[in-house]
Amino acid sequence: MFTNGAPRTPGPTELRIAAALVHAVPGACLLVVRHDGQVVRVSAGTGADLDPCAFRSAVASAEAATADPAAEIAGLDFVGEVVDQGGGVYRSRAVAGERWFATLLCPERTRAELTDDPPGAPADVVGAWLVGDRALAVTVVRISATAQVADPVLDEVARWAAARCLVSELESLTLA
Repeated sequence: MFTNGAPRTPGPTELRIAAALVHAVPGACLLVVRHDGQVVRVSAGTGADLDPCAFRSAVASAEAATADPAAEIAGLDFVGEVVDQGGGVYRSRAVAGERWFATLLCPERTRAELTDDPPGAPADVVGAWLVGDRALAVTVVRISATAQVADPVLDEVARWAAARCLVSELESLTLA
């Protein structure tokens, strides 16, 4: 995605994750910047060039055909209601008390990674909702507050959860 405002060419994995997140996160808007400079706005809102379902379907179809859908893309940027919280975690301004990320782990493995109590917050004040996206081969995770939790605490819990999943992804690569 974008690093400190500077575009970085995404790979196929980043494109799959972005497609899953723009499809799942309330109020998400993704700018897809092509190498020719054209900008495609992916959103469920007015003024979109492409809706999130169509974008998700296009990315999944290209992946299934073993094409590299990211080859034409120079950059991805979530704008508007979605705010990058760091560590692969996003917050939607449309819904308070939620953080989102996506992982390459299957839902069962993701759930197993998130069974421990997160540091700094007992399990009874945060919850995780997971949905597997078979077409994109990712799992989208929503971390939400079930009680009054300060935003910085929720950010840290979500980054902890995303990091646990990333470590598990890396371990699966080294064991393969």
